[in-house]
Amino acid sequence: MRKLLIGCLLICACNAATASAQNSCSSAARSSTLYCVPILAVENLSVVGTSGAVSAGIPPGFSAFSAALGAQLTQVPTPSPASGFLYSFGPSGLTREQDLGPIFSERPGTLGRHKFYLEFTYQYFEFDQIDAVPLTKIPLQISGCNPATAGCGPFIETRSRLDLRVNQFTSYATFGLTKQIDVSVAIPVLNVRMGMQSRCSVCSQLEPDGTTILAFTPNVATDTVSGLGDITFRAKATLFQGERFGVAAGVDVRTPTGNEQNFLGSGAIGVRPFGAIGYRTRHISPHANIGYLANGKSILASLDGITDRQLPNSLTYNAGVDIGLLKYLSVTGDLLGQTFFDADRVLLGVRAPLNHPDIARTTDTLNTDSIAAGVKVNPVGNLLITASVLVKLDNNGLHYKPAPMIGISYTF
Repeated sequence: MRKLLIGCLLICACNAATASAQNSCSSAARSSTLYCVPILAVENLSVVGTSGAVSAGIPPGFSAFSAALGAQLTQVPTPSPASGFLYSFGPSGLTREQDLGPIFSERPGTLGRHKFYLEFTYQYFEFDQIDAVPLTKIPLQISGCNPATAGCGPFIETRSRLDLRVNQFTSYATFGLTKQIDVSVAIPVLNVRMGMQSRCSVCSQLEPDGTTILAFTPNVATDTVSGLGDITFRAKATLFQGERFGVAAGVDVRTPTGNEQNFLGSGAIGVRPFGAIGYRTRHISPHANIGYLANGKSILASLDGITDRQLPNSLTYNAGVDIGLLKYLSVTGDLLGQTFFDADRVLLGVRAPLNHPDIARTTDTLNTDSIAAGVKVNPVGNLLITASVLVKLDNNGLHYKPAPMIGISYTF
């Protein structure tokens, strides 16, 4: 554990040093990152003419689109490091409790003194919408202004398609320090695939002086990146455990080990204290969690692509139930909620004078909910196989299609 902590701190330091050298998407170093794929696709502009320099302005709506996409992409729900078996000392010595447990939420029970739990999960996300804007039809109007004449011509009309898929492989390890305290680490490795195709219905702009034309060239850009994500450390302590009812508190610390410019990580440290309660019966065990995630600054929330900006903080709340159908089989359901504070959002509207579709920016508190349904199977010994699907219930923020997850774990 000591060596693991030292290694993770070194990774964080290297990541921070890299982040300090960030510049705009015009640089060769950043132009090849996933962060710049959408930006360069809509900034594929050229000036034809010699009367003066024309500066093209990307509307704030698209800046908010990029910020909201980056900020929420790294905060989608992921499984919790919850062992399916709990150990305790009683009058008859060490006993194992048959409670296969939740998948995405947290229960108050701890693993047991000096017990060790390993889990590996695979989760797949395909994103199709952000707020009211479908990722297959992103409208945008671009204006160019000539400083020499202080004039702006008619807008260029574009429509883009963004394809975004994430394969996430996560390894979890939990160790019982005492019978009341667990420590955990979650190490994700991600494969992110992004493609952006931009077309135009109005592809050029004539300046008011009639001598300079701003032209937009349809563009296609795709890239795939794989690498380490943000490593998260957890400590959890059982505050009260009765015969059936229990209460626990803990804290998650997310370290910025993933490359945020390739959407492998958040680019900022995050701290989430949380509480968990649960009631256990022979066949039905309800539980509930609440937590608050405080984030640092990251380029992912930037509106100019240069300056780090505060990632939105969020309130997380989960409630669910585990139902033991058989000794070796249980089903679980969870409601997973998240409230983002002061988050960038995009609105779908029209822009005068032609009333063509366009996106606009707003800052708001958004609430989003998902449900997860799954099964846990205990085929032999302390081996568990888990399968579930995560479904978004609304179109607030970044929306994904039903996201499958499969996992395998063992308790030593």
